[in-house]
This record gives sequence, C-alpha cells and structure tokens, in this order.
Amino acid sequence: MSNKHSEILFRVASETLETLAFLFSMPSDGEMLSADSGPAASISFSGSPTGRIILLISENTLVQIAANMLGVDEDEEIAVVKQHDALKEFLNVLCGNLLPELADEKETISIGIPEMLSNDELDRWLKEKSVDSKTTLCLDEGQADLYLFIEGNY
Repeated sequence: MSNKHSEILFRVASETLETLAFLFSMPSDGEMLSADSGPAASISFSGSPTGRIILLISENTLVQIAANMLGVDEDEEIAVVKQHDALKEFLNVLCGNLLPELADEKETISIGIPEMLSNDELDRWLKEKSVDSKTTLCLDEGQADLYLFIEGNY
C-alpha cells in the first residue's frame, strides 16, 4: 500500500469536502467502516493511471454532505436519491481533483460515471482487489472511508 498516495488522497478529499460541502475533517487511526455501515459509491478512471475510487460513508455524514451541498437544513428530510446524487457528485469532484495529483500532466485520463455500490459489490472489491491506498476522514458525526485502487505498478 502506498503511504504517499494515502497522504495525497486524504489531503485532496479533505480539501474537496471543505470546498464542496463546507465540512472539516481530521485523520483517523481508528477502524474503517464495515460494508453495512452506510452507503458506498464508486468511480472509475482510465488512462495513466487506471483505477477506481470507492467511498464508504456513514449515514450521518451522508446527510451532512447532502444538506450542505443542497443548501438545506440537516433537519429537513432529504430523499435518499438526492443523498446518493450528492454523494456521487462529491466523488466525481474528488476524482477530478485527485487525478492531476497522481498523473503526468501530459496524460489524458477519462473519468467514468459515479455509481452506488451494493454491499456485495463493495465486499467483492475489498476482498478481491489490491488496495493501493486508503484513508479515513473523521467528521463531527461520522466518517468517510476512501479506497484507491490503481491497476499495475504506478
């Protein structure tokens, strides 16, 4: 696992979360969430490098992100589909911010469409694929775990 990529992943994710959802995070040495802890989303990218980012998030954190991105009060009920849309948009922006940090400036990288993952899909990724790096963002009411998968030796 790449410590260098984990540091970059944490920094870029924290900056993106602050800018997009007005939330501040801290690093954690604690445990990662389990697959059934909350929703998970994924986005792929191809070029140099090629890989995927997976985001697993606690329910409380998802509500905070969605409320802040949509400009509504956290106490207002936000439809699950809108929460998932906010999560996918956060992941899309995060991927767009992260890739320039990892790739050669001359390389063209294509970003896929973010999608929600089922618990089975998440388990399969975490058990069958080699994680390049991972990090946890701790927030006031929950956490977000990020996994970076990079194909090959990058």
